[in-house]
Amino acid sequence: MGSRGPVPKRDKERAGHRAKADKPDAVKTQGKVDAPPIDPTWCDRAQEMYVAVAESGQSKFFEPSDWALARVLCDQLTWYYESSRPSAELLKHVLHGFAQLGVTESDRRRQRIEVERGGNDESTAAADAIREQFEELRKAASGGA
Repeated sequence: MGSRGPVPKRDKERAGHRAKADKPDAVKTQGKVDAPPIDPTWCDRAQEMYVAVAESGQSKFFEPSDWALARVLCDQLTWYYESSRPSAELLKHVLHGFAQLGVTESDRRRQRIEVERGGNDESTAAADAIREQFEELRKAASGGA
């Protein structure tokens, strides 16, 4: 279905037989890729977005190229917020880039990714590390208060 049209239903809401073409293809990887550290030069909103992406369930499927894209998007988001003349076109492209990373539920459904919150797993440790770094950067920026 791609990025246009109605948002697909969740697997639980679908009725009937699923064709083989509808089933996602599995790709085997060598293991989980940890999120690169936050860039302290990013604005607060870009840092918050990066932390949110790292905490999201779909990030456990991220490859190095996905993390690189997230970093580029945070660079652009910082530039957008710090610009004296922010461009709506730039924001549109940044939001589209984050959509490709599956940051909202509708984006994930279009990509046939379903995230269900459960117990602890290895992705929470990486997200905790990013969150701790974010808090340290905020404390440093506010003068250690």
